[in-house]
Amino acid sequence: MDKHSLLEVIHWLEKIINNVKPDLILTHHRYCTNIDHQYCHNAVVVATRPGLNDHLTVLCGEVPSSTGYLKPVQWEPNLYIDISKDNLESKIIAMETFKGEARPDPHPRSREVLSALAKVRGSESGFYFAESFMISKTFL
Repeated sequence: MDKHSLLEVIHWLEKIINNVKPDLILTHHRYCTNIDHQYCHNAVVVATRPGLNDHLTVLCGEVPSSTGYLKPVQWEPNLYIDISKDNLESKIIAMETFKGEARPDPHPRSREVLSALAKVRGSESGFYFAESFMISKTFL
C-alpha cells in the first residue's frame, strides 16, 4: 500500500463504496502496529466521513499480533459477536492457510492463542466464544 498516496487509496475506496453500497465496513483499528493497517483505517475514516455515505456502519476488528502491540494498548472493544466452536475452527483454518502469518504457539496467531482469545472475548461478554470489535460509527 505504500506505493500509493493516502488520497489515491481514499478515492479508490470511495469508488468501491459507491458501486457496492455496503451497509457495513470492517477495518483495522487505528493503533494497529502494522502501517498498512493504519493506512486502511485512515482511508476508511475519510471515505465514510459525514456527508458521504452516512448510512455506513464502520467497525474496527481485532488483529492478533498487531492490535495490542502498541503500548499502552488502545483496544477497548464495545461490541461482541457470539461465535460457535465451528466458527472459531473455520477462522483458525483460514488463518493457517496464510503460512507467513500463522506461527507456532505461543505466537498470537497460533491455533492455541486464537482459541484462547476467543474464549477471553467470550468471557468478557457472556458468551462461550466471541469476536470483539470497536464501533467507529453506527446508524440505527
